[in-house]
Amino acid sequence: MQPSALPAAAGRRDRATAPLLAVLIIIILGGCAARPALSPSPLPRDEMKGAASWYGHQYHGKPTANGEIYDMNALTAAHRTLPFNSHVKVQRTDNGREVEVRVNDRGPYVDGRVIDLSRGAAQKLDMVNKGVAPVQITPIEVPDETGSRWSIVVGGLPPADTDRLAARLRGAGPRAPLVSYRWNGDPSLAQGWLRGYAAEDDARRVVNQLREE
Repeated sequence: MQPSALPAAAGRRDRATAPLLAVLIIIILGGCAARPALSPSPLPRDEMKGAASWYGHQYHGKPTANGEIYDMNALTAAHRTLPFNSHVKVQRTDNGREVEVRVNDRGPYVDGRVIDLSRGAAQKLDMVNKGVAPVQITPIEVPDETGSRWSIVVGGLPPADTDRLAARLRGAGPRAPLVSYRWNGDPSLAQGWLRGYAAEDDARRVVNQLREE
């Protein structure tokens, strides 16, 4: 979810040049037992089909959102809302190539993009040179989300702008506090997190408010 969405171009350039955005993500999981994905899919329809991008050298060896060290050659991916350690099939809709990946990071932050793949996964889909490709996502195994907490991420902005935004949002009604963090991979940019929503619907309502603002 996003009032605008994640960094700009494909591949390793994606995350360093983001416009103003807000992305809905899970930050705390209540359970870790894996189960087959239910029918209908746990993904909203607008998160099942769209563009895939990839990220590589700039983030290789750095922590992902779940604390793992990113290995660009592993078959992993960043997704906005799927619980960490979810396994999904990603299929290119223009050439039929597919790959199974495990979610261990958050993103993408660009409107229209539904998943950000590791370089290894992008190679399987033959999209490294192209950078962006149309895909369909099919959940295979999704951990139990009981007790999850949701956050809205606003970024990347210069740190001073993020601080001003945080001050404005703190005085704009019953929202969770906004905490500022550095943007991963670019110390000149920062993210703001509105943390601690117990219900996904509550977080989505705030995202819609932010879009209007």
